[in-house]
Amino acid sequence: MFITDVEIAYDENWARIHIGSLQAAYGKTPFFNEIEEGIVAIYKSTPKYLWELDVQLIGLLTSFLPGDWKIEYTSSYEPFLSDGVLDLRKGVPAGESSIKASSIPVYEQIQRLTNSHLPNLSILDVLCHLGPGTYDYLIRYAAQLYI
Repeated sequence: MFITDVEIAYDENWARIHIGSLQAAYGKTPFFNEIEEGIVAIYKSTPKYLWELDVQLIGLLTSFLPGDWKIEYTSSYEPFLSDGVLDLRKGVPAGESSIKASSIPVYEQIQRLTNSHLPNLSILDVLCHLGPGTYDYLIRYAAQLYI
């Protein structure tokens, strides 16, 4: 089975629960309101395939970043990329960065009871907290990650 063939089950209203979780986690962040409408619209469109849902969400999130985000698809996994192609697939495996914690750029996150910053959460977390400042944060992060 191909990843593009995985169908989404709508037997339960998981999308409503997921939207509620996002609202609880990010509803008080400075930029969530700008992103929420697009996320809700994607979930309510009830895509048949998980791949479609993922591609729509990636498209929405990258629309908040400057530049032209050209995404190319392959028909198979390429373990090695040709020379001159920057391979970012191993940058933050399983949420664990290869950067020392003291070198990770920090931004203020709301609803943090102890530390004011928990690194490597998601692009959604950064967008909700930093909005237009997300791109600059990612540049600072990449400068540490890909030395």
